[in-house]
Amino acid sequence: MCLCAALLLCSSILIYPSGALGEAPFDARAAMGEETVKLLESASKDAYVKRDLATGEVTVTEPDPGAAKNVKMINPRIPDGLESADPQKPGTKAIIGDDDRVQAPSVDVFPFSAVVLLKVEFQDGTIAAGSGAFVGDNLILTAGHVVYGASQGWVTSVTAYPGGTLSSFGSTTAVSVSSFNGWISDLELNYEYGLVEVADCLHAGAFGLADITDESLNESVLTHYGFPIDKDEGTLWHSAGVAVDYYPEWFEHDMDTVSGQSGGPIVQQTAPTFITGVHLGKLTDGANYAARINKKVIAFVTSYIS
Repeated sequence: MCLCAALLLCSSILIYPSGALGEAPFDARAAMGEETVKLLESASKDAYVKRDLATGEVTVTEPDPGAAKNVKMINPRIPDGLESADPQKPGTKAIIGDDDRVQAPSVDVFPFSAVVLLKVEFQDGTIAAGSGAFVGDNLILTAGHVVYGASQGWVTSVTAYPGGTLSSFGSTTAVSVSSFNGWISDLELNYEYGLVEVADCLHAGAFGLADITDESLNESVLTHYGFPIDKDEGTLWHSAGVAVDYYPEWFEHDMDTVSGQSGGPIVQQTAPTFITGVHLGKLTDGANYAARINKKVIAFVTSYIS
């Protein structure tokens, strides 16, 4: 099933618009330049599109056709000396309509330390905030619209805060961002994944990635981590729920979310260090939606790390 981002009422990234009323809308496609647009048009939707934030250069790489068949999962990485949280702490099942969000007890322990607050600026000058998660020493997985906006263009700068603003890990800035061509060119939710490469390894740990079966997803209690705007700035919260419908590239869920939590990881409570989904936002039917971790995404992350 293929969905276009035009169906989105609002994403869960917090956006502070810039620009005066009456100004012409920013043309994200025109801002890429003719040569880049031609390059994207000649590439497949599965192609990896990477933008260097220092130079603005965009490169497009076609994936290895057999790569997705050979990957199974990416294991989490916990640096020596980094304390791990009790995996049973996230909570129990929740229903949308009854706010069950709980603040993380300590953002200096894994996996809370590996959830990342992202403060970004787009090409049109828009300032925004979203969530993400380390999946490598210098690599953050987030939602596609956190790195490329339909009306804002590419991000031009990203500052990442592992664990949020209350942690002891400090912050680092991004050197590049990436997504699938299917998101950059066509805004298809089937490709709504984003990657942020940062300059420094802050040793906050990294989640694993798991492509779980429909049966496992259907039977799981899930937990979502993110940085909501209605709580103290930069504080990490989590909520619990279930997948209420699912497809190969995305699934609906009933976890409580607000703006700022887009891009945050979703895990099974029985395997809290493996990401199974990335929160995207709210669609027209009132449900929350997440990009699903599958072999295509694991191959994307693996190739990027390599």
